[in-house]
Amino acid sequence: MVEQEIDKDLPEEEEVDEEEEEAEEEPDEADESEEEEEDEPGDDPYADLSHEDAIKRLKKAEKAIAKHKGKGKAPKQPKEPTTKQPKGEEIPEWGQKIIQSEEKRSFGYEHQLSPEQVDAVFRYNGGKVPDEKVLKRPEVKAMIKVLQSKDRVAANTPKGGAGVVYRGKTFSEVTTDPKSSKADKQGAFDATRKRHNVG
Repeated sequence: MVEQEIDKDLPEEEEVDEEEEEAEEEPDEADESEEEEEDEPGDDPYADLSHEDAIKRLKKAEKAIAKHKGKGKAPKQPKEPTTKQPKGEEIPEWGQKIIQSEEKRSFGYEHQLSPEQVDAVFRYNGGKVPDEKVLKRPEVKAMIKVLQSKDRVAANTPKGGAGVVYRGKTFSEVTTDPKSSKADKQGAFDATRKRHNVG
């Protein structure tokens, strides 16, 4: 009796399993039908290909890949059109620096600017050659004016001359101490005169 009950339970479980499998398969079929609805008949180039033909093509492709793997070569890819790199990328960095320094030099000559002024204008313009519009901007004009005034001040500021030597001593070594001899006092006086180019 117990065995009969077990036998009765088994088919029912199988029926339940079959029903679950059918329920699981139904959403898959629904997904496939949705995919079919999304794809238009003209989109798939292999729509008219039979299952056997598809398998043959797949095996042929696998053989071609295996053949090329043994040689260490990949199958030939169609050549992509090559584009030339812009001229600026072909020139090495040191060459670009030379070109930029030449551009700066010629720009400074054309606009009568000093090298410091040219560097400032190029920095303002982001390292590129500035045009006439940049030079007419008030901030650039003010910057150039400030640099020109600094240049004028530096040019008109007297510089210390070379040290004058008198009897083997520099001016600072010659003392004017009252206890020193008359010769030392005279030497200090003469050194002062030579330094100031008097007489």
